Amino acid sequence: MSLSLSAEQQLQRLQNQIGWVTRISTALSSTYNFEDVISVILAGLVSPTGLGYSQVLYFEYGRDTQLLHGKYALFHESVESIDELARELDEETRFMEQRAEEGESRHPLEKTDKASLEAEAALHSLTSSAQWVTLFQRLNPDNEVTRKLEEMAFPVGARAKRRGGPGATLFELLRYWRTPKALSLQDLGQALPAGLAELLAEYFVLVPLHSQNRLRAVLFVDKRLEDNHPAGKEELRELEWFARQASIAIENVEVSSDLSRAYQELKQLDQMKSNFLSTISHELRTPLTAIGGFVDLILEERVGGINENQRSLLGRVSKNTGHLSRLVNDLIEVAEIAAEGAVEVEMTAVEPLAVLMDTLPKLEQRRRTQDVHVVPVVEEEIPRIYTDERSLGRIYYHLIDNAMKFSAEGGTVEVRFEPKGDTLAVSVCDHGVGIPQENLEHIFTEFYQVDNTLTRKHEGLGLGLAVTKMLLAATHGRIEVESEPGTGSTFTIIYPVYTSREE
Repeated sequence: MSLSLSAEQQLQRLQNQIGWVTRISTALSSTYNFEDVISVILAGLVSPTGLGYSQVLYFEYGRDTQLLHGKYALFHESVESIDELARELDEETRFMEQRAEEGESRHPLEKTDKASLEAEAALHSLTSSAQWVTLFQRLNPDNEVTRKLEEMAFPVGARAKRRGGPGATLFELLRYWRTPKALSLQDLGQALPAGLAELLAEYFVLVPLHSQNRLRAVLFVDKRLEDNHPAGKEELRELEWFARQASIAIENVEVSSDLSRAYQELKQLDQMKSNFLSTISHELRTPLTAIGGFVDLILEERVGGINENQRSLLGRVSKNTGHLSRLVNDLIEVAEIAAEGAVEVEMTAVEPLAVLMDTLPKLEQRRRTQDVHVVPVVEEEIPRIYTDERSLGRIYYHLIDNAMKFSAEGGTVEVRFEPKGDTLAVSVCDHGVGIPQENLEHIFTEFYQVDNTLTRKHEGLGLGLAVTKMLLAATHGRIEVESEPGTGSTFTIIYPVYTSREE
C-alpha cells in the first residue's frame, strides 16, 4: 500500500527536520568561540540543509548601551542560487562520507574501543561545526545590507519607551519576548523603523535570543524568495527550538569565556604574589644575615666581653633571627618554584641514606631547641633511587623539620627505609599531636595551617609541605600520609629504584 503524496511530503519533511536538527545541534554544542557560534546560527537559518530561510538580519544587544546594534545580514540572491548551493552541499556531504568510509576501511575502528569511538565523535563534531562556519563565509556577510545594518542602533525596553518615536512600540517589548513572533510590515505600521522596514519582506519572524536571563540578540528572518506568507505553527515551533539551542550555545560560550578570563586573572594574581614574595624575601634575607652574623660575633666576645644578662638577651635575638631566616628561606623557595613554573632537577642514581645524613646537620638547631632525637631505621640493604639529590635533601629537611616541630619535648622522629619491589618507601614518623582526617587533604596547600589561630602553639608559615609536594612532582616521586590526633603522623615518600635503564 503506497503512501499518499501528502503523507510522503510529511515523511520527507520529518526526515529533513531530523537531519538539520542533528547537524545544527552538533555544531552548536562543539563550538566554543563566540564569532563561530554566530556563524553557525546565521548559516543554519539560511542554509538549504538547515531551516532554509531566504534572509536573516542579526542585531546584537549592548547591555551597557541598551541598544540593538546591527551586525550581519546573510541572504540568497535568487532561487537559482539556493538550488546551486544545495547541490554543492550535497556533493560535499557525499565526498566527506566517502572519505570517512575509505578511512575506516584502511584503519577499521574497534567498536568496543571507547577511546576510538570518542575520537571519532569529536572529529565528527568539529567537522560539522567547520562546515557551517565555511558556509557562513561563502554566503559573504560583508555585503551592502550588512553595511546598512552596521549603521543602525535601536533602543530597547524602557529606554525605547522614553525616547518614543518610530520603533518604540515594537522594541520596548523585545526585552520581554522569549519566543519567535510572526509579524508583518502592514500590521506594524509605523512601529518599525523605516531603515529596517526597507530590508524586510512583507512577512517575517522576529526571533529573540536570551542568555543568562537577559536579551542577547535579535534575529529577523523571512522567506522573500518563496511564496512569502505568514509563518505557520510548524515554522514557529522549529524556530523556537532553534532559538533555544542558539541561546544555550551563546550562554555556554559566555560561561567558557568568563571562566577563561577568571583563570587568566588568577594566574596574573598568582604571578604577582610570587613576584612580591620573591622580592620581599630577598630584601629581608640580606639584613637578617647581617644581624645574625653580628650577634654571633658579640656572643663569641670577638668585639669585647659581655655579661650574663647580655648573653641571655642576645641568645634570644639569635634564636629569633634564625627563626626569621628559616621563614624567609621558605618564602624564597616557594616563590622561586612558582616564578620559574618548574623545578630544575638532575635525575640520577641517589643514595637515600647518604642524603639523609648530609641533611641532619642542617636541622641541628631545631633538634636542640625541641630536644628531639632523629633515628634512622635500617633493617635491610637500601637500594639507590632515581631522583634529584638536591631535591631529596630539601624534602628530607621539610618533612623532618615538620615532624620535630609537632613532637613533644624529648620525643623521637624515626626515618624508616623499606624497599617494596621496584620502589623504595622512606617514612618520616613522629609521635606528636597528629592531624585530624578532615584536614589531611589541605595540608599541602601553601600557607595552610591546621591551627590558624593567632594563639597557635607551633610556629611557621605552612610552606614546608607545599614545597615538598612541588619537589616530589618534579622528581617523579609521590607521598602518602597517615595520621591520628594524639598519636602522631607518618609521611611516606615513594621513589622508583634506580636501574641501568634510567640512564
